[in-house]
Parts: sequence; structure tokens; C-alpha cells
Amino acid sequence: MSTPQNDLINYLPAATQNAIADVEKTKSAWLAARAIESKATARVDTIKARRNEAAANAEAQNKRWHELFRANEGEMTKEMRALRSEVALDRESLEVFDELISTTEEEIETIPWDTADRAFEYIGAHRHFKRIRANQLWAEFMSQHGAQLTQLLTLMNETLRDSTENHYDEKTALTNFVKNEVLSRVFSNDELPNDPAFTLVGHYPASASHYDYRKGGTPAARSKIRARREAKKQGGK
Repeated sequence: MSTPQNDLINYLPAATQNAIADVEKTKSAWLAARAIESKATARVDTIKARRNEAAANAEAQNKRWHELFRANEGEMTKEMRALRSEVALDRESLEVFDELISTTEEEIETIPWDTADRAFEYIGAHRHFKRIRANQLWAEFMSQHGAQLTQLLTLMNETLRDSTENHYDEKTALTNFVKNEVLSRVFSNDELPNDPAFTLVGHYPASASHYDYRKGGTPAARSKIRARREAKKQGGK
């Protein structure tokens, strides 16, 4: 089916098309892993919220019991006995909540690794695409303007060489000219080519991918967690 996006992709060289497909595939895998991590984190957040509700209720019930205790001058009424039972139950529930939170956090602690790995693959695919397209654009530019550029630089080289203001050798004079007139502009410029290929996947990977990648932990940290989990597993047998 002909669509503006498909027509644009088909216009690009095969190597770029393949690189774009790889970027889109790895990005989808990263987003899917991110969604799984988000659901897992939401589970813990929900349990913690319920735990906080139980803690607040226990505190309120305990406060009410002490108020009645003082008002009744120490006499244990039916309402106070009921409140005491509820406070005890709520406090016991908090311990169970803490165990559940700890267990759940341990169950999901390696999920960010997968998100980080998928983010790394996506970032790598985008860098590969960018490198391929940059080389293609440079080749196209040189094909169209390379001869003119070379001729112009040759002219500038002769001009600089014969200048009375030139205190350098021939190569140094031209090198300084290129640095001052070209490279200095490159180093201070943030604008990239408005090339159709970049409208499809952007000039850079999604910023969140870098954040997710950094959450993945070092190989040493992962190894330490795996060893702890394995030791706990062996101890439970």
C-alpha cells in the first residue's frame, strides 16, 4: 500500500531502509519491556499504598482507643475491646504487608535489566543508522560538490602560500584555514541536516532510552544479585 511514509522509505537506499527497520524493531522491543517494568512497579506502588492505608487506620484506631481509655478512666468497655482487636489486627497486617512488599520487590528487581538491555540495543541501532546515513549524505555531497570543493581549497592553499601574512608552511596554513572557517562552525553548531530519513526515526534515540539503560546496573552488580538470589534459592531447598 502506497503511503507517504512508505514512499519515503522506498526512496532511501537499501542500507538505510534496513537500518531504519532495525531502529523501529529495537525501539518497539524497548517500549514493550518498559511497559512490563511499569506494570511491575505499579504492583509494588499499589501494595505500598494499601500498606499506608492500613498503617493510617491502625494509628487512628489506636488514637481512638487511648482517648476512650482516658475518658473512661481506665475502664475497658466493649468498644475499647473491639478497637484493641482491630489495632492488633492492623499491626499484624503491616508485618504481612512488609513481607509482601519485600517479596514482590525481589521478584521484579531484575526486570529493569531487560528494559536496559533493550534500550541499549535500540540506542545501538540508532547510532548504526545515523552512521550509515551520515556516510551516504557525505558521499552524495562529495559526488555533487567534491570537485568544486577541492578546487576551491586548492585555490585557497595557493593564496595562503603566497600571502605575505603567512608565517606557516603550506600544509599548516591550509589546515588552520579549514579549522577556522569550517571546523569551528561545526563544533559550535547544533543544527543537523533536514534529511527525510531522520523524519522517520529522529536525529537521536528517545531520551528515556538513555535513562533506562543507566538503570540496568553494572555486570558486577548484576552478578552480585544473581549470586544472592541463587544462594537464597539453594538455602530454601
